Amino acid sequence: MSTWDTNLESKMGLTSKAKNVWDTYTPTERRDIAIYITGIMFYKLGLEAFNGSITTLAVDRFGKEAFKKQGMLQGLNQAFQVSDIPCC
Repeated sequence: MSTWDTNLESKMGLTSKAKNVWDTYTPTERRDIAIYITGIMFYKLGLEAFNGSITTLAVDRFGKEAFKKQGMLQGLNQAFQVSDIPCC
């Protein structure tokens, strides 16, 4: 058996395991999970749109040094989104 076949079988095994876990939820729980995930996606979309509008305002305000400060703002945005500090 080739490496390709082995990798394919292991991936299919993971898929079937995920399906088995998904099947343990009731239809109401599955619906709630889908609503929760959809809410997170809409929140993320809104947050990114808001960040884009703030970036546009910042570029308009800073004039000549806009792109230097835009890079700094984008870097700070990314830095504040990373959480390496354990909460508990």
